[in-house]
Amino acid sequence: MNFDQSILKPGHLLLYRASSIFGYAIAAFSGSRISHIEMYKGGGISYASRDGIGVNEYPLRLNDLDLVLETRRPLDMARVAKGFAGKKGHRFDYVTMLKHATFGLVGGKPMAEVCSEVQAYLVRVGGIEEAFGDKQPDEVKPSDFVDAMNHGVFRKVWENV
Repeated sequence: MNFDQSILKPGHLLLYRASSIFGYAIAAFSGSRISHIEMYKGGGISYASRDGIGVNEYPLRLNDLDLVLETRRPLDMARVAKGFAGKKGHRFDYVTMLKHATFGLVGGKPMAEVCSEVQAYLVRVGGIEEAFGDKQPDEVKPSDFVDAMNHGVFRKVWENV
């Protein structure tokens, strides 16, 4: 992969292809190669909920990066940062992850988040309220970000082809 990090701007969405058993299950059941998503904060840092760790700011990772998206309108990054502060420290939500990997057969846990849930919330608090229609953040799967791109909510910045 030839990826130039200098193209990244705060608010870019980083979509990753599956690289773990959970990721493969999420990708397979959602009909997508995408299984994880983060938001670039800037300065080599991402806002994310990582498997088994939870919601925090993490060093940018490039392994398995597959697609970079941006919103059609600029995000209000001050509102994003404030919204993220309210999520930071929440546990990783294995229950919602199972819901995404089993067609919604189980519910989520309070004070616990999966990656797509955090990012759907941040996109909305950042000013793109229409993203994902009527879905609640815990109903949004990583593949829904690709669907939203196909419907004009996001545009592609980079793709690993």
